[in-house]
Amino acid sequence: MINYILKRSARKSLGIYIKGGEVEIRAPFRVPMREIEAFVNSKTQWINEVVTKQQKHAEAVEAFRLNGDSLILLRGQETRVADILPLRLSWGRKPLGASDFSDSLALEESDAIRADCVKFYQRTAKVVIAERVAYFSEKMGVSPASVKITSAKTRWGSCISKKRINFSWRLIMAHDDVIDYVVVHELAHLLEMNHSSRFWAIVAKILPDYKQRQAQLKILHRRIVHEGWN
Repeated sequence: MINYILKRSARKSLGIYIKGGEVEIRAPFRVPMREIEAFVNSKTQWINEVVTKQQKHAEAVEAFRLNGDSLILLRGQETRVADILPLRLSWGRKPLGASDFSDSLALEESDAIRADCVKFYQRTAKVVIAERVAYFSEKMGVSPASVKITSAKTRWGSCISKKRINFSWRLIMAHDDVIDYVVVHELAHLLEMNHSSRFWAIVAKILPDYKQRQAQLKILHRRIVHEGWN
């Protein structure tokens, strides 16, 4: 048996949405319950797999708690949190008179450190990425109208209308070679607003090994998800 929330609407087909391990079935108003149950039963294995995957992810994120000695990625290098942030005196230390951190205190401090890490990443990304954009813009003969650092979760970078380019602050976790690939990728869109063979020829002319750099992005994405930075 699958426990789920049923929501009916004017939609035309049945759909399954799973978030945080919670299953939601969306159905048209007139679809009978027997048809909905049959649909859910036919998807039982897939639903269980997705729910299990999401639960494991939530557990991994919960287990990844930051303190002063934690290692995080900065431009592809494992970097100790205490080496980049002005840590509060209590971070990474046990409270006086206590044998160990309480679970709630450890979680509260981990969240505070994570928030400060994000701010540091955002500041650093703004400087580093701007420098790389300036370097490759001159090399490629292009000129973006603006360059912004965003909190995008699903894209490392984007090129939108009027030659505006955006980059996720999460990109600063990547090695410099990988940052350069994303920068070149977005600048190439100023010449070709598509992913045609002409577009990839532009990228390859600047970075012949761009496919290897793409592969590194996938590895980085898995770590970001595992550590809950997404």
